Amino acid sequence: MLAGDVAPGESSMEYLAQEQGIPIDRIRGMGRSLNWWNDFASFVRVVSFLRREQPDVVHTHTAKAGALGRVAAVLARVPVRVHMFHGHVFRGYFSSVITRIFIAIERFLAKFTDRLIALSTNQKHDLADVFAVAPADKIVTLPLGFDLAPYLSTGNPSDDFRSFISCPQQSPLIGWIGRLTPIKSPELFIDAAKLIHERESEVRFVMIGDGELASQCRARVQASRLGSHFTLTGSLRNLEKIYPDLDLLVVTSVNEGTPLVLLEAMASARPFVAVDVGGIPDLMTGTSKRRQGFDVFHNGILVSRDERTISNAVTYLVGCPSLRRSLGIAGREFVRQHFSADRMVDDLENLYQKILSSKGKVPERATPATSLPSQP
Repeated sequence: MLAGDVAPGESSMEYLAQEQGIPIDRIRGMGRSLNWWNDFASFVRVVSFLRREQPDVVHTHTAKAGALGRVAAVLARVPVRVHMFHGHVFRGYFSSVITRIFIAIERFLAKFTDRLIALSTNQKHDLADVFAVAPADKIVTLPLGFDLAPYLSTGNPSDDFRSFISCPQQSPLIGWIGRLTPIKSPELFIDAAKLIHERESEVRFVMIGDGELASQCRARVQASRLGSHFTLTGSLRNLEKIYPDLDLLVVTSVNEGTPLVLLEAMASARPFVAVDVGGIPDLMTGTSKRRQGFDVFHNGILVSRDERTISNAVTYLVGCPSLRRSLGIAGREFVRQHFSADRMVDDLENLYQKILSSKGKVPERATPATSLPSQP
């Protein structure tokens, strides 16, 4: 497994790989930001690694690592090249000029990629029909999969996390979890929290994560005069122990593929309020009911990206404990059925074998060299 550097202020989940005994080869200098010398040096290291290991499959993730990894795989004559879009950088990240350049690069790279993987139907539509990165028949939709057991086994709140952040047991606790970066729009959660607090003074808010906007978020909370009602914890591990103490989760991103935090929240039987962007609509189950400008599905609430609608949806759920329970139950069952790690492993192995077979190369078991995101 290859991985790059994590940017200052952001956390890494590579400890999960280490816990499974998966070795990580660090490509020093390969990070999210552009640096021509570091990027070239990283590219040379990746080519050298692939020529030495001679994998059957290279499976890349994220824009930077995906570009370097796929070009390196072509030079190293790796038989199969697969790239997974966890999201994409074509909306909400860069200026229109830079965005067009990145689209052109992805279109070029797609010509040398055997399959592109989208995590949701909406994401595939974006890649094939909206941005024309590749033909639809070159894009496979494979939902995420991960180890659900720690989350499915969670039961009643332990109140340990509430004690940690000094949140009263009787106060509804609203959570936000993610990187504090512009694409995740943490400031929108803070603005919505201010409106919610004006109507529901007992509600508490917690923001879990770190990133480049950490200091701005702290200043915004202070300016909103939320005081002890709002806590920023920084990055935390063992989220499976935290979700049960939340009454609901809020997602405010500008763009998303399939947010892992939503899957974790649902597996933990937590309801959610999420914005209608990217692949999030593909996670909603059942027929929706329109309420006060937002849509209530069987497992959560879908809203537009504005603080007023988010605050309306959260306030609505805060006042409906029985609805929160039913949404949580439905979400847990949905994730249990569709997002297990075993299912994803089987899907990926079948995909690798199918592509290898089409090229007349069918090993007993495909051995992929995976270039992980430089910043999980």
